[in-house]
Amino acid sequence: MFIGLGIGVGMTPLIGGGASALDALLRPGSAMMEMLWPDPQYWFTDVAATTRVTAEGQPIRCWLSTTGARFVQATDVARAPLAVKFPNGAWGASFDGVNDALLSEAALDLSAIAQIAVFAGVRKLSDAANGVLIEHSTNATNITGFNIFAPVDGTPDTTYRWAVRTTGGVAVNIGTTDPIFAAPDTSVIAATVDGAAQTAALRVDQVSVGTSNVVPVGTFASQTLHIGARAGTSNLFNGLVGPLIVRGGALPVLDTIQQAEAIINAHIGAY
Repeated sequence: MFIGLGIGVGMTPLIGGGASALDALLRPGSAMMEMLWPDPQYWFTDVAATTRVTAEGQPIRCWLSTTGARFVQATDVARAPLAVKFPNGAWGASFDGVNDALLSEAALDLSAIAQIAVFAGVRKLSDAANGVLIEHSTNATNITGFNIFAPVDGTPDTTYRWAVRTTGGVAVNIGTTDPIFAAPDTSVIAATVDGAAQTAALRVDQVSVGTSNVVPVGTFASQTLHIGARAGTSNLFNGLVGPLIVRGGALPVLDTIQQAEAIINAHIGAY
């Protein structure tokens, strides 16, 4: 759950369309869930969430989750992603790979949760440098947390990677070495970890691209959730972010995961 949240006056978001379908599919049985749906009704040009985005090209200085949690620009006015469209005409948030980043205004407390599922619709525009799509912690390689890199070091840097580190210590990485996903690439990513069963898995466009059964037993922690950069300052992501969901609790069954992927794909047109 998020701690100490507030919403701009009269700005409680309304859930509809694909967001409503995902919420109905994934929220039952969860211990917590935060969903960022790309649409101007959730986007604001100010951190206080009083002025909604109304057109393409405007800065997203606050992105409300469907529960009203705030994700805000990392530092100054130059660090806000922009409201744009995916090639299919659907809304997305554009991160420039230079200085755009968002972070949760309050910590995402996963200290009692061992199972996490992350779903993301993304369009990666460059493979020139490592980019953090999402990270729970300031560095999940060294600190309890998880992240998805898009891309991460490879030969060349065209791969996605899911990394997890429970309170049991030792980070586990799952990368997409075959196939590779060269930019520009639009994909639906589904990543899971179970710190009780010691498993983790990564799926791209409804295909399993990697698994692990050596995740140390443990839970996660209370950390800031970063979008588009590591700790808001490095490993900046260059591309578009579409639907983004972090779900804690018993992992969804495969059929549910596939349905969630299909809903996200219907928005971003990955396959």
